[in-house]
Amino acid sequence: PKSSSSSSFMGGDPLSEHLKSAFATDSDKMDISLFQQTSPLHQLGSTSSATTTTTPTVSTETLQKVAKQGHVETFALVHPTLSNNYTGVHLYLDEVGQMKRLP
Repeated sequence: PKSSSSSSFMGGDPLSEHLKSAFATDSDKMDISLFQQTSPLHQLGSTSSATTTTTPTVSTETLQKVAKQGHVETFALVHPTLSNNYTGVHLYLDEVGQMKRLP
């Protein structure tokens, strides 16, 4: 595993590494029932094969372990190119932020 200092020199994302500790906070306040709720597609009554498959079971302990590690999901909104002077814009999300009832 790379440390945050080595990731900046090896092409990694230092902000993503920095955010892990912030996203790990409040991991003990997760509302696991939000994960266990039925998919919105099931609630609409869809009968397609893609929506009738069952969701794999994930233990509460596994979810809490993932949350304590502070997983960061990154989305590129604007890719750096010559036309934008190599300026990139990224969105960083706490992967379990919804279960922490974060905005």
